[in-house]
Amino acid sequence: MMAYNLRGFQLAAPAWMDAARYNVAAKIPPGADRRQFGLMQQNLLAERFGLKVHFERRTRRSTS
Repeated sequence: MMAYNLRGFQLAAPAWMDAARYNVAAKIPPGADRRQFGLMQQNLLAERFGLKVHFERRTRRSTS
């Protein structure tokens, strides 16, 4: 969620993602800004874990 700047309600994923944990050690180049850091995280997830994402718009239902 951090790599794509998402909040919990914006992510639809398989249940195993709630339990799986990984420790990733990486060095950030000096001067990298928040946007660049996010792109680095996205590339790392794609290269090391084969992560594939897609975005779609959904209408949220009101709970009231």
